[in-house]
Amino acid sequence: MKNAFWILIIIIISFHLGCKKQQNLVEEVAVVKDSLEQKAILVKFKTLNPDARKDLSDSPEFKPLKSALDSLNDISPETSATLTTKLYERAIDFQEYLPDNLKTNPIEARIKILVTETGMLEHKRNKTTLTTEMLNTSKKAIAEAYDNFVNQVNELYLAIPSNIAKELLQESKNLSDSIPTP
Repeated sequence: MKNAFWILIIIIISFHLGCKKQQNLVEEVAVVKDSLEQKAILVKFKTLNPDARKDLSDSPEFKPLKSALDSLNDISPETSATLTTKLYERAIDFQEYLPDNLKTNPIEARIKILVTETGMLEHKRNKTTLTTEMLNTSKKAIAEAYDNFVNQVNELYLAIPSNIAKELLQESKNLSDSIPTP
């Protein structure tokens, strides 16, 4: 009965998170204008679950990645050279040294998408002169990839209590099975 309760709670939470519209992903602000009078955008990232934040803060590769992502709003067509390279390198480092507790297929897939999006921004910068429009498109894609990673990590940390409950239930069954009946 307790197991069914936890499963129902997890399903409701997952459904709620899945159906929730992505809000506050991108806020348009007139910060920088190029010759075409395009507005640069500021991206806001979702926040990690407190337990996930604590675990990820122990990872030496996460802090530089988060710092590079936070500098994404500082990237302009004129300053893109060093910042895009740094962002791409930090994403690759985090992918290579992903903490063991996060090595699940869904999370690894989200990290690969983040690396791909940062790599595409780096490639665009190397191939052509970046315009504000190209930069805005890449910022949105990177923010969405990071937010999907955060959602996946948060779901993992929400699922942990149910796994503990399942393990405890299994252990109690094993103990009851091992006790001889008179």
